[in-house]
Amino acid sequence: MTEAVAKEEIMAFIQLPNKYIGKIEMSVNAGSVEVHSLDCESIELEAKTQNILLDGVKGTVEIDCNLDMNIVCKTLCGAVEINQISATSRICVPENASFAAVKKGIGTCISYEKGGAKTEPFCTDDAENIIELNGMKSELVIYTEN
Repeated sequence: MTEAVAKEEIMAFIQLPNKYIGKIEMSVNAGSVEVHSLDCESIELEAKTQNILLDGVKGTVEIDCNLDMNIVCKTLCGAVEINQISATSRICVPENASFAAVKKGIGTCISYEKGGAKTEPFCTDDAENIIELNGMKSELVIYTEN
């Protein structure tokens, strides 16, 4: 089997008992990555993927990827830290999610969209949930579908 076929046709499902989870580090090269129902201190995801789905994830999710990504957060409970160089990514957050947006690095920028149209920032500076962009010459669009 070639790597190209494996990326498109193989699906890996990993189930971990909560009592053994503290910090998780994963290296993934796949068409898409989904993380469901996970409550742990931190997840570090070194990825080569364009699509990430986070659903029911509590804790800090650190994503290291230099590809343009589409990240969908069905729920937002903790922090999503995106580390990238020369990439443009999008992150969908639940419509009424409360979060702080932080940009670090050189030449990074964050913009916002609602229902497909550019809008003013809808983040909250003192929120417990955090979306953070780190890196160089990268852009992150934070959006809601409605």
